[in-house]
Amino acid sequence: MHAKKVTLKKNGPGKSREDAFKLSVLFIEGEAGWSAQCLQHDIAVQAKTLNELYCEMERVLVSQIALDEELGRKPFEGIGKAPEQFWKAFERSRTTIERPLAGLKTGQSKKPRIKPTIKVADKAA
Repeated sequence: MHAKKVTLKKNGPGKSREDAFKLSVLFIEGEAGWSAQCLQHDIAVQAKTLNELYCEMERVLVSQIALDEELGRKPFEGIGKAPEQFWKAFERSRTTIERPLAGLKTGQSKKPRIKPTIKVADKAA
């Protein structure tokens, strides 16, 4: 199992990309593909490739933010944090990699609302 450490930042009203709240996401490589687990809010996704995983996690997080805003709630309101095992794996993560540009599937590139910092963890024993 490989795990990747991702820290996500989201813009909020009157906030810049740098001072927005942060989300941490653990990317885990499995036998049949990849999984991603958000830590602060128990949200997870799966995909066959790493590039698809980036897109899927971004899609789910942005969709959740949009839904919460539509319903008049704070982003991620009522969604608890991930289990402790994911937090521990995230803390063990050591190697940083860059997120691919947004719009990879369509060839279009625009700035995403979410900007991650990604780290790769050692294989589990």
